[in-house]
Amino acid sequence: MDILQIHYKFATILKTLIKILSHYDSMPLKSIEKVAFFHRLDTKFVFSSLMLPQILNNLNGNYYVLDIEGMRRFRYSTIYYDTPNLDMYLDHVRGKLNRYKFRFRSYESTHESFLEVKFKSNTGLTSKWRIPGKGPGFEFTDLDRQFLKKYLPYSLYKLSPVLRTSFNRSTLVDNHLNQRVTIDSDLDFSDLQKRGGSKSYSGIAVIEIKSERNKAKNGLQTILREMGIKPDGFSKYCLGIALTRKGLQKSGALKPKMLKINKLLNRSYN
Repeated sequence: MDILQIHYKFATILKTLIKILSHYDSMPLKSIEKVAFFHRLDTKFVFSSLMLPQILNNLNGNYYVLDIEGMRRFRYSTIYYDTPNLDMYLDHVRGKLNRYKFRFRSYESTHESFLEVKFKSNTGLTSKWRIPGKGPGFEFTDLDRQFLKKYLPYSLYKLSPVLRTSFNRSTLVDNHLNQRVTIDSDLDFSDLQKRGGSKSYSGIAVIEIKSERNKAKNGLQTILREMGIKPDGFSKYCLGIALTRKGLQKSGALKPKMLKINKLLNRSYN
C-alpha cells in the first residue's frame, strides 16, 4: 500500500470515528473534571486503530463523550523530561514499581498547559499531581520548583526534555461515573535529544481505562477481550522512546512489546 492509499485509508477511519461519536450522549468539561480520578487504577491497551470503529459502535449507549463547543476529538501535546540515562523510562520498561513520570502537557482545545508528575506505587495505584505551567522555553518558577521538589525525587538540574508526543484524544465516561476512558490515535513522536528522529503512527491506538480502586469492571473490558485486545502496560512515553531510538528496541525487556507493535503496524498498513 502506497502513502496516498494509507492516507486515504486513515482519513476514512477518522470520518467514521467522528460520525460514531456524534451519536453519543455528551458530557461537558466541568462534569468530566468531577471524574478526573487523580488517584486511580490504570489499565492500558495498545492495538490497531482499524479496530476503533467497531469498539466505539459497541460502546455507544453505555458511555458519555466529552464535548467542547461541538468537538469530540482533541489534539494534545506532551513533553516528557528524564535524566541523561533515561532512568524514568528504564524503570517503566523493567516493570519497577514506585516509579515516576514528569511531563508538560498542553491541551490545544482549551489552551491550557500543566506541569504533571505521575507516580505508580507498589500497590499498582497511580497518582497524578499537576499545576499550571508554561513548559519548555521558559524558566521554571519558584512555584514550579516547590511543586517538583514535593512530588518528584529527582534533582531538577538533572532533568531535560527528551520526547515530544502529540495525539488526538476522545474521552468517555461510563453511565455510572465509575470509569473514565481515553482513546488516543494519530500518534506523533519526536526525540528532543537529537539521538533519534520523528515518527508518525496512524496505525496504532491506545485506550486507557481509569477507575477508582475496587470498582467493578464493565462492558469495555469484555468487548476488548472478545476482540483479542489484551492489557498492555506500554505507555505512550515508553512507546515513543523505543520507536524513535532504534538502539533501545534490542533490550530483552522490550523485544516482546516491539514485536507486538510491528505486527500491529503491519496489520494497519497492509
